[in-house]
Amino acid sequence: MKKKINELSESTVDEGQLETLKSTKDELAESEIAIADYTSRDKSYEMYRFICLSIIAIAPIIAIALSDVEITPTAPIGLITKLTGSNTQNNTRPGIEWMINIGGVQNDHYSAGIQVPVNVFIFGIGGAYLRYLYKTATEIRGRGPQGREDKSLTEQKK
Repeated sequence: MKKKINELSESTVDEGQLETLKSTKDELAESEIAIADYTSRDKSYEMYRFICLSIIAIAPIIAIALSDVEITPTAPIGLITKLTGSNTQNNTRPGIEWMINIGGVQNDHYSAGIQVPVNVFIFGIGGAYLRYLYKTATEIRGRGPQGREDKSLTEQKK
């Protein structure tokens, strides 16, 4: 577009064409400013989104990993400790395993309901968060400097 405007400005033009040329040049300058402003807002939005989602993902992991007491053991959902049975073949002693209890009752030692090991929960959230980071990084890498899709990367995909 700029090249076309420069070519027109070098050639002889009448008054009507000159006015059109000036208005087109002003519109182009305004759109470039709008694009630059949009990309700066887009980058700050992505930064805030990254920070907020990082806090949402990391806070429960830290809370569960650093907990040393049972949390709501009598409630329908809670963080509990459950005794693991002894294994005579491997000569291991009984131990305690942290579980997330859903629907079990403390009176019968959580034999009913669903108990999910804390490790499954922690690695599940951590894995989903890493997948989100990978997806976001590949999307950002596919865009050019002004937020538009980079044609060279799109052509490589084909």
